[in-house]
Amino acid sequence: MEWLKNLFRGVLNNICINNTNDTNEAQTNEISALNKQLEVCKLEVASLEHKLQETEDELFDTDELVSKLTKENMDLNNDIIELERTLKRTEEDKNHLIYPLKTMRITQTYNGTTSHINYIKGSPKSYPIDDGGNSSEIRSKMYCPCDEMIVKRIYTSGVNTIWLQSTSKVLFANDKEDYAVMKVMHISDSTLAGIKEGQKLKR
Repeated sequence: MEWLKNLFRGVLNNICINNTNDTNEAQTNEISALNKQLEVCKLEVASLEHKLQETEDELFDTDELVSKLTKENMDLNNDIIELERTLKRTEEDKNHLIYPLKTMRITQTYNGTTSHINYIKGSPKSYPIDDGGNSSEIRSKMYCPCDEMIVKRIYTSGVNTIWLQSTSKVLFANDKEDYAVMKVMHISDSTLAGIKEGQKLKR
């Protein structure tokens, strides 16, 4: 009977060993599969990290571009402001011709039948206009209509008259530039006494 016991012991031991070997092989295969999955995950992570770095680089480049464009826009706006200031100064520096009286009160136009109608029929034609100023009772001041005018002629026969001309070209209301000529009539004797030919009047 002893030999039969030993036989059973041998068979049982062999079964245990085989079971252990099978278990170890299954675990090894599972571990190998897990390692492969781990490698795949690592590759995917590396790819994602690379894409993330590329995106960050693109964002950095975009930020630089935005910053550059913003600076260029600011510089352009500053240039526009400076050009507008220059244009304004240039416009202000122009010798604009303005009306020589504060108040316009036309008492006779160039075709007035009182005394002007014959002038527009003459040769050369003339277009006189009478402006009585603020009031017929109070003398109104007349101002130099441009930067500077010079008294070219003084006439005392008939009606006291002075002939003035600008010393430089002026800008007219129609945007044309030329010398301005103005004749002022009906000047009182006392006022005319203070005016000399060649005298310069400033705005």
